[in-house]
Parts: sequence; C-alpha cells; structure tokens
Amino acid sequence: MIFTDAFGGSTVRPADVSYAAVALSASIDTFWPPYVTASTDQVLARIMDVTPSAASLAIALPDAELAGNGQDVLFSNLGSDTYTVTDSTGASIATIAAGQAKYFYLIDNSTPGGTWRVVLFGVGASSPDASQLAGAGLKAIGASLAQSMEVITVSATQAVDASFRALAVTNTGGTISYNLASATTLGNDFFFAARNQGTGVLTIAPSGGELIDGLASIQLQLNESCIVVAGTGAWYTIGRGRNTQFNFTQLSKTVTGGTVTLSLAEASNIVQNYNGVLVSNCTVVLPAVVQVYYISNTTTGAFTLTFQSPTPGSVFVLPPNQAAVVFCDGVNVTNTTTTISGVTSLLLNGGSVSTPTLAFINTNNGLFAPSSAAVAVTAAGVEHVRWFGGQTLSADGTSAAPAYGFQADPDTGLYRAGANTLGFATGASGRMTLDGSGHLVPVGLSQNMGSVALPWAVVYGATFNGAGTDLTGTAAGLSIGGNAATATNATNATNATNAINATNATNAVNAITQAPGTSNTTIATTAFVAASFAPIASPTFTGTPAAPTAAPGTSTTQLATTAFVATGYATLASPAFTGTPTAPTAAPGTNTTQLATTAFVIATAMTSSQIDVQTNAAPSKTTPVSADEIPLVDSAAAYTLKKLTWGNLLATAETYFDTLYLSVTGNAATATALQNARTIDGVSFNGTANITVIAPGTNAAASKATPVDADEMPLVDSAASNVLKKLTWANLKATLKTYFDTLYGTINIVQNSQSAAYTLVLSDAGKHIYHPSADTTARIWTIPANASVAYPIGTAITFVNDTSAGVITIAITTDTLVLAGTGSTGSRTLAANGVATALKITSTRWQINGTGLT
Repeated sequence: MIFTDAFGGSTVRPADVSYAAVALSASIDTFWPPYVTASTDQVLARIMDVTPSAASLAIALPDAELAGNGQDVLFSNLGSDTYTVTDSTGASIATIAAGQAKYFYLIDNSTPGGTWRVVLFGVGASSPDASQLAGAGLKAIGASLAQSMEVITVSATQAVDASFRALAVTNTGGTISYNLASATTLGNDFFFAARNQGTGVLTIAPSGGELIDGLASIQLQLNESCIVVAGTGAWYTIGRGRNTQFNFTQLSKTVTGGTVTLSLAEASNIVQNYNGVLVSNCTVVLPAVVQVYYISNTTTGAFTLTFQSPTPGSVFVLPPNQAAVVFCDGVNVTNTTTTISGVTSLLLNGGSVSTPTLAFINTNNGLFAPSSAAVAVTAAGVEHVRWFGGQTLSADGTSAAPAYGFQADPDTGLYRAGANTLGFATGASGRMTLDGSGHLVPVGLSQNMGSVALPWAVVYGATFNGAGTDLTGTAAGLSIGGNAATATNATNATNATNAINATNATNAVNAITQAPGTSNTTIATTAFVAASFAPIASPTFTGTPAAPTAAPGTSTTQLATTAFVATGYATLASPAFTGTPTAPTAAPGTNTTQLATTAFVIATAMTSSQIDVQTNAAPSKTTPVSADEIPLVDSAAAYTLKKLTWGNLLATAETYFDTLYLSVTGNAATATALQNARTIDGVSFNGTANITVIAPGTNAAASKATPVDADEMPLVDSAASNVLKKLTWANLKATLKTYFDTLYGTINIVQNSQSAAYTLVLSDAGKHIYHPSADTTARIWTIPANASVAYPIGTAITFVNDTSAGVITIAITTDTLVLAGTGSTGSRTLAANGVATALKITSTRWQINGTGLT
C-alpha cells in the first residue's frame, strides 16, 4: 500500500500525533492514529518518551502496510531499564538503553513487518545503532559491537554453507560429516568452529577437489575441536586440539606399483592401510623422521610392498594380508613385531584350520592349536596331522590318497577304511582290509560252489594262492582239495567240518550278501534271495510285475493283465460300447437314471423332432372349434403325451384371466358400480365415487419444511415389478450419503513416505513428507530453488519425523528458508517426533515453523 501525495509525491501520514509519554510496565502494541478503537490502545506518536519500569519489555510498531514509506518516529528512554522496539510481527528492530534516543523511519512497507532504518541520536551528533551493524560473529552490547560465536548442535551430516559463518558447530550425534561448500564461493574470510562432542568420528570434507590442511579430509576424534577457515581455493584449521585418548588417525592409500613417496600430512597418520591391485613391485618412501607406524597390506597381485626411508638403510617387505608395527629412525625401517629380545615364552592365539597361528607367506599352511592339549598341521585349509595326549593322529585318507604313503609312491600305503578297520592300498586301489576282529579280508574276493578262486588270501591261518592242488592247514586251518563228499575241512564238502559253504557243516564260512538285482557268479546268500525274490506261495510283488496277456474271451486261472482287461471290458466311467449293447427296458413313464432302450422310447411318446416335423408339414387352420385337439405333455403324469381340446383350453384360460381383470357385466354406459370393487394406489374403488391418488393428493396436502427420520414418502419399486412402496426420510438420507461419498472425497493431507535423501518435487505441494520410525539413519530433504521447481506462492509442505527415526535436515538450495520467530536463515534440523510446516511467502522465500525444529 502506498501513501503519497498525488501533488508532489510527499508522504501522507495516516494521521499525526506529535508527542506521547509512555509509562511502560508491560509489553504493548502501538497503532496508527486512524486505527485506534479503544481508549486503552497506544497510539504511535511522532515522538515517544518511554519510561520502562522493568527489563525485557517491548513496544511493537503498527502494521507497516498501513503507512507509507518515510513514516518516522523518535523513541527515547527516560528510565533505567533497556526496552526493545519490534516490528508488527514481533521481530526485534533495535534495543534502546537508558538515556538513549533512536530515530526510526520506514523504507519498505510491502510486508506487515516492513523494513525500518534506525539512527542513534547522541549529544550534539548522531551515530549508527550498533544493533543494526551487528552481523555474523558480532553482537550489539549497548552502543558497542562485541565479538560473538553462537553455539549450535547437530547430530547428522551437515552441508556447511554461508549461514554457518562464525558459528560453533558441535556434533552431539554419532559418526557424521561436515561437508564444506566451495572455499572460493564462501570467500577467504569465511570461518566457523567445529567440535566433536558426539560418540563417533567427525569428518570435515571439502568439495570440488579442494584440500584442508593439504588433505582430502580430516577427522576430529572425540572431544577434539578446531577453527576452520576458508582461504583462496583451500581450507585451513587453527588450534586443532588433539585428544590424547584418540590420537591415532588412519591413512587409507591405494597403490598399484612403482615408488610412492608419502607427504608429511600423509605420514602424520600413525595407522596406515595400503590397498589396490599391484601391477608391479611397489616401494613406499617414508619421511626421514623418527616415527612408529601400524601398517596393514590388503593389496592383491603377485608383487611385493616394500617400505624404506629417503636414504635407505634396512628396508621392510610386508606380505599381503599381513600387518606389522614398523619403526623408522629416519634411515632404517624395521619390523618391530619380529624383534623379540630376551623373551623365553611367546604366547600366540590358537588359530584355526583355515588361518593357522604359524603360517607360511602367501599360504594357509602351518600350525594351529585345535584344543588346549593338541597341536595340528594344516595344509590348504585342511587338517592332516594332530598330536594329542602322546599320540600322533592322522586324517583318515582314502585308497586313492592313503594317510600314510611314500614320497616316491604317494598312492600306496595305509588308510582308515572304516570304524576299527585298517585299509591297504597300492596304485590308488584298496587291496585288503584288517577289521576289529582280526580278519584280513581281500578286496575283490570271488568264489563259486565248485572251487575257490582267490588272488591270494589268509583264511583262518592257512595261506592259499591258487597254484597248488591241495593245501592242508592246522586244526585252525583249512584243507582245500577236490570236491570230496566226505572230506574234512574241504571246499563245498557234504557233512564237512570248517568247510566253505558246506551242507550240514560246522563253522561254515559266510559269504557277503550282494545288492538286490545283482546278476553274476557271486555266491547268493539266503538274505540275498529273500530280498530279491518272492515265495511261490502267496507272493507279494513290488514294482510293476508283468505276465503274458491271455487271448480275449479266456476264462481260466491264468493271470489277467491290464492289456487283457482293456481289450475285453468297458470302463465304469464313460464306457465306450461297441456292437449292439442291450439293457432291460423300463416301464413307460419311468423317470430315473436307468438306461432308456429303443423299446422304452417308442412305447412312451413320439419324439419332439417328430412333433416339430409333422406340425410344420400339416395344413393351416385359422379358426379352431371346440372339438379341435392340441398335443400336450402332461407334467402331472410323468410327462406323457396327451391331447387337449380347444374347448378345454378356452375354459381354462377364461378361469385364469378372470383373476387378472375386472369382471364387467351389463352395459358400461349405464352401469353405476363395478361388480367387484378394486383398489388403486391402496384406495378402494368401485366406481360410485371419485378417489384421490398420489399426484393430486400430494399436491393438495399440507407442507412440511423439515422432514424427520420417521417421515414416509411413496416409491415405485422397479426391482419388485414397479409396485408402490414407502421410503422413510432416514433411508433416503443414508442412500444419498452413500452416493455422494463416491463423488466428493474427504479432506486429507496426502502422505509421501521417504527413507532416503530426497529433493522435493512439484507434486509434493500440499502433502506431508513422512520419515518412518524404521529408518533410523539421518537424512537430508532439500527444497529446490524456484528456478527449477516453481511452487505457487502460498504452497505449504509439512515434514513429519516419526518416533525413533533418524534426524532430518531440511535444506534449501539458492532460495531462502527463514525460521519463524527468530528470522534466522539456512538449513533446519527436525528431531524424532518433530513436525514442521514450510510456507512459500515469496517466489524465493520460505518460512518454516514447527515442533522439534532447530
């Protein structure tokens, strides 16, 4: 609103009250003279002499939109306490200390608060107001400017921009980062203080390839702090305090080969990790300083990683996947972990079969302790030998790789063939076993009932190799000769003692039972026969037994196969008969699932197709007489065919239609009443008098402006043959509500759930962005610039951070985000259980307010 004189352009004031003396005992609002509505309203005079009676009181100026630019007022303080002058929105403009006088004039009336300039009046001269000069890092104390550093706390990763100037930014969260904007953009006078008061490491990282203290990033351990200053294209720290409890930092360096010389900044990291894929031998040159390093090598590739000084004395080679404590005296680099002087006992971890305690370089071959009383040898991650309780325990081995073999013949030796069984192998094949009963069993034993054929064997003390014809053993031995029927200890002998497979024998040799289905010359034991064959009496077959298929029509005790049944019989379900099947003929009129024979059909009735054909071929008759006949299927007589005369049809039809239509007798022109009275719309009517039906009756009825639920109205029910029914007002309301609910949606704020970093889009206008409890990670949600997403002025977007969810940083790109109540700008932090709403008030300016918002 503009208040100017049309003739000359001078300011036209709302009204002019020249002077007011104000005894200020409580904060007050002031009013332009035309807008004073009560005697208690304080008018804003041109000169305001204020005497405050307490500290922290305030006077609010009127709405700037109701005055013109150039409107002015002089405030003086005649008391001993300082008071504050604010704009109409409550934002502070200036403080007026005891004895001071300040001159205010309006330069922009486009908003309710407006923009006011303030000049401090002095004795004989005027001076600017210190509070108007105070910016970032400065604070007005009376008429003086003092240095200021406001402390803010953060618990999530922050983007440090111009709004962080002169702030002390303290981490109270876990492991987070301060991501710095470009030093060139912020200028080489930008600074802020950083302190790690959290529970994890705080990383300060420049952007765009810029360095800080010559490094890509720095880390502040717990309770460490520093001042971060922007230079020309680089960042520096001042007073970087180091916590002696956490004075180690780590260098992670990727190397590929060649000579790599560490800078002093890199070498200041006591803990160093070297990674990457080596394509050649790599030499790392440490500075010529006295230092201890904790170095690990996680590189890959078949090349070496060597450490030396610039003028090398002794050097140190660190194998891959190894770590060492290294000491450099400026010339020599020594692995201190291998220098053990005067130590009589070295305690090591037990290790495991895949990571032995003592191992060889580039292998997992070595020694480890599987238990407190055992030591074992592992090779390629497999245990081979263990010493336990005075015993040497070996792996089982196999016939192909015996546990005990020979260097020149590794597939010949001893192995464990099973529980309590020792196996003997030659040429990677098992040859015989020695079991727990002392039996020495050859592998590949073959026998038949007529003779014994063995490669060689020791059987109950007697040796036989198949070369001789007779072999006589001791009392515990075996005598093998011909097939003597009466021999003692003979092979296949009848009534023999200690015979192999003998009949009525004592101490007969049992053979190995072969797997069912085996078909060779191996001896068949009784167990093999029982498992493989069925008895002749009442056999129980398994699998799919087969038999010859009998000829069709066979009627004997021969087995009937499925093929015999399929070719000679029909199935119960949907049988397909051939030939001329016959069946009993049902009595006429039978109506069941019994098969209908041709005789039943002919005896019962003429088929419908016959009636159709004959009726269609018959001559026409236009006027039937009473004796004419019509075919009829009698439903009351099991649907048999009968005849119906035309006379009977007319009589039956007349009886039926008399129930539907009025019975009129006599001359309608002279009749005075219906023979039978009827009802119309529920009103009885016999023709003797007029009646009132719904339409005229409704028109003539008394009016009712507000129906109640029990009121009734007529309804023609289309779902019930259009009969008249009544509808209550309650039922009508319920039906209408159901219908209109489908047309008009309920008012709600649509949700957009996000569990990641997110930049708002145009469709988010009017929605609420929701951060669920399940996502405990801190997130950054960004309001885009008006140049990229042009939200209409008045757009409101709500941010909701649910219980236990990670902290949300509400950031903005190039536009301005103002915190309501304080006027501060920049990114805002929304804690768990917090709700905040951002309102777009100009094309490039948003205002935000809420709970849990800092």
